[in-house]
Amino acid sequence: MKREQNMLEKRAKILEAAIPLFADNGFSATTVATIAKQAGVGFGTVFNYFVSKEDLFKAAVIEPLDEQREILKKIVMAQGTPHERLKKMVICHLQHFSNHRNQMRLMFYVLGQPERFPEIAEELFAFARDFFAAVVPIVEEGQTNGEIPACDPLGLSWSYFAYINGVVMTMLDPPDDPKWEQFILHGCRLFGITD
Repeated sequence: MKREQNMLEKRAKILEAAIPLFADNGFSATTVATIAKQAGVGFGTVFNYFVSKEDLFKAAVIEPLDEQREILKKIVMAQGTPHERLKKMVICHLQHFSNHRNQMRLMFYVLGQPERFPEIAEELFAFARDFFAAVVPIVEEGQTNGEIPACDPLGLSWSYFAYINGVVMTMLDPPDDPKWEQFILHGCRLFGITD
């Protein structure tokens, strides 16, 4: 049991080192040796957890989405009004990505070259489709009960998606900067939430 825990921790440490390196340097310029050094493990140790550099890169891009899926699942399943659930989503997204910008930068790196990383890009597109499939019904419910103004629910969801991506990619200030709170308020306003 302890050995399994150590293996999981070492794998996580390698991924944690790889994400900012891939985000800063890209796939080609990032070496496994650099990742191993940053993670504090031997070069060969990386291959105990990932069969190739490509496998490590894919894990660095895709595995962080699991946390986002969990956030989305909790919001969909949560009790409360559409406004309450959407406000929670905005807060969770901005708090998470303000602390994990390299994850988003890495996703954009892949999405900017879908022909180079077709399998990974398709997984990111699938995640976006799942996001819209979860958020659109909440928006529709909010429109039905008068909380959210009438508009195209998918278009509104896309606007929010673009807003989050833009904020995270352009905001360089640390997570404790007061501007992040303003971004939360503005993200909520997209859904008509003013409280």
